[in-house]
Amino acid sequence: MWLLVICLLLAGCQGLVGVDERSSDTPTVTPAVVPDQASEAFSAEGVDAGRLAELHRQALMRTNYTLTLSERLVIDGDPRRVTTRRRQVGAEARAYGITRTERTEKFAPSNYAGIEGYWYNGSTELIRYPRSAGQRYEEVENPGQGLLTDPTEHRTIEGMVSAFDTKAGTRERLPNGSYLVRTGELSRADRIPGLGYFVDPRNATLSLVVNPRGFVERYRVSYSATIAGTDRQVEVSRELEVTRVGRTAVRPPAWAGAGQSGNGTD
Repeated sequence: MWLLVICLLLAGCQGLVGVDERSSDTPTVTPAVVPDQASEAFSAEGVDAGRLAELHRQALMRTNYTLTLSERLVIDGDPRRVTTRRRQVGAEARAYGITRTERTEKFAPSNYAGIEGYWYNGSTELIRYPRSAGQRYEEVENPGQGLLTDPTEHRTIEGMVSAFDTKAGTRERLPNGSYLVRTGELSRADRIPGLGYFVDPRNATLSLVVNPRGFVERYRVSYSATIAGTDRQVEVSRELEVTRVGRTAVRPPAWAGAGQSGNGTD
């Protein structure tokens, strides 16, 4: 009798151990697979600039994001202009805000030099001017389109990439799934966006990182050139970075209150 009881107890304990072991198992969670749409722009011939630009535009227009553009100009060895423009853009660019900072030394300011801040919600523009402009704020009813005609900069990307021979460059897959493309061979220098009064671009390099979803996360282009009609040499570097994709809130800026109440100053 006692032998039977002991055997039953032992069997029960073993059963409990088995249940505990099974209940402690952690379910395996498979990470969501991100579709590799970026690969549509790549081939043995390099990067299809038009296809990449369209993938970039489509991916960003569906969501919100922050896009930062930076430019640095060095003339005859002296830094002359550093500009940063940051935009926070809502889905389909229905609303967005822009902030701009620029430092210029003995050189013409950029086309955006007259505006420090800008905000648009689909019907109203709020504009902030520099102190030197006197009038600090302006509110404009605009039910059509705001300041941005290319909020994702896809046209700039198409021109930039098409200016280079990407077949002669390198392409590698990064650990996070993005693609890194590098090249230093110009094929159509005239297609470099923003050449303006710079001629004979040379010593150019381009690097860009493309997210698997198809948008360009960042690029950096640099080149040397000559200022038209002179023998002055300029070094140009431009960078673009896309961050906070799907996590950017587009809110009226802190200075918008003054704009909404009419033209004003601090």
